Amino acid sequence: MSRTGDKSSTGGATDNKEETKKRRGKKGPLTSGAGICDTRWDVRASTLHRYTQPVVLAAAARTLDHVIETTTDANARATAIGLKKSIHEPEFLLMFTSFKSVLGAVNVVSKYLQTVQTDVGTAMDKVEALKSEVRLLRTEETWEKARKEAVQLAGNLGIDLEGQIRAKEESTRPRKKPKRIDDRPETAVSLGVVDNIRTQHYFPSLHKLITELDTRFPDELKDFKYLQPNNFFHEDAPTAVSDWLPFTVTTSI
Repeated sequence: MSRTGDKSSTGGATDNKEETKKRRGKKGPLTSGAGICDTRWDVRASTLHRYTQPVVLAAAARTLDHVIETTTDANARATAIGLKKSIHEPEFLLMFTSFKSVLGAVNVVSKYLQTVQTDVGTAMDKVEALKSEVRLLRTEETWEKARKEAVQLAGNLGIDLEGQIRAKEESTRPRKKPKRIDDRPETAVSLGVVDNIRTQHYFPSLHKLITELDTRFPDELKDFKYLQPNNFFHEDAPTAVSDWLPFTVTTSI
């Protein structure tokens, strides 16, 4: 490659770094309002945790009000109006608080798996701990705690979340089963706002997460830790390794 090509390539990388710096504050995540990376658990988890703090969310709401009232940029105003409307939606606040702990738990394991000191045995232990934690989050008690947190968070913004939920449920007609399945009116069902998020989003997401962890990190991976030098002479190593090989492995010399 020519020297000119090298400079061009380096210049492009430098431009990207400078753009990133402009979009970032002195510390922490992006502050420009631009979207965050879809695959960065760390950014998403930390952002969600930050904005579930009442003071931070209130400051964000005031910023949106300021943009709506003062900006001459039509696109910026439209975006701010949309975000402000979302903050006042019961679904947004309930999803916000309920998934905070889920992303936080996943992020701890995700960060460890990306370190250069990753140990197979320790990594699998952390995955097992994560699955246990997700199962603990998949309870009615945990959901109720998240619901109460959403109500409190809304109250700090001057939003009557319970009132909004009641109004929304009263304006929603019961969803009746098709006649070909059941034509009895007494069996008509209607999922409220809270029940819909709990049964159609929160619990299914946790179930899917556990299933994916089981698929991506099967128990067989635990035996690979014996291929690391620090585990060569572990008492369980010969038995584990022999299961893969057509001959017996012993530790005797």
